Amino acid sequence: MINYSQDKEKYLPSVFKDNSEKIKKKMEAKGLYNGPIACCSNFKVEDSLVSIDCVNFGLFELSLNKFKGNRFPPILNVNAIVEVEDGFILFKREKKVYSYPEYWDFPAGIVPFKDTPLMRMKDRLVIDTKLNSEDFEVENEPFLITHNRKSFALYYKAKCKKKKEKF
Repeated sequence: MINYSQDKEKYLPSVFKDNSEKIKKKMEAKGLYNGPIACCSNFKVEDSLVSIDCVNFGLFELSLNKFKGNRFPPILNVNAIVEVEDGFILFKREKKVYSYPEYWDFPAGIVPFKDTPLMRMKDRLVIDTKLNSEDFEVENEPFLITHNRKSFALYYKAKCKKKKEKF
């Protein structure tokens, strides 16, 4: 079970100063998302309960921190393993995405600060597959959690109700 909390009072400070504004404008020109995202500030595991505390962090600030070699809290992201008939759903990432453009991937995404992980997972299924939310059954709890210094990832199982030839 997941206990997810957000500290709306904490926002990690911006690092945009000096020539960093140029980088910000280039990123915006590419149409990249610069909204607030959830970063895992703390987590603990007790029995079958995982408690995740998140703080607000702007994606461009995160990119600049990474570029400047600064450390930052791990980004909260979600991934789905979606069964369809006797296989799994993969999709080809768009050319304009931030990392690994045109690679094959499972539906996945960074969790915006305003969303819960499950909300974001359901949203990414629709965005990445171009199907409707009613076409999926998503388990309410992740079946796998991975963590490293850059990422805190929740993996959900889902089933697609459509036939393969429908998409």
